Amino acid sequence: MTSLSDPDLLTAAERLRLSPTQSDMWMEQARYSTSDMLLISTRHLMPVALDVDRFRQATDEVLRTNEAFFMRLHASDEGVPLASFAPTMPRPASSST
Repeated sequence: MTSLSDPDLLTAAERLRLSPTQSDMWMEQARYSTSDMLLISTRHLMPVALDVDRFRQATDEVLRTNEAFFMRLHASDEGVPLASFAPTMPRPASSST
């Protein structure tokens, strides 16, 4: 287990202050924890047959390569929201297709 996977073990260098906008969103979500006002949901209808395996592979690649999905939020002892970044997931061996 790395310190990045356990917020209690994070060093000061591994924790980053949020931007003012991120902090505001954190505080609003904490204040209205049962509300979904900060969630964005979309639905896309595609007029073609979906190759589920290729779609899953593409989604996994986006999740593995976009740093925003690695960010973890933590409250400091003073209640100030801080961010850390989880280690990247290992990339699977590419197929020979």
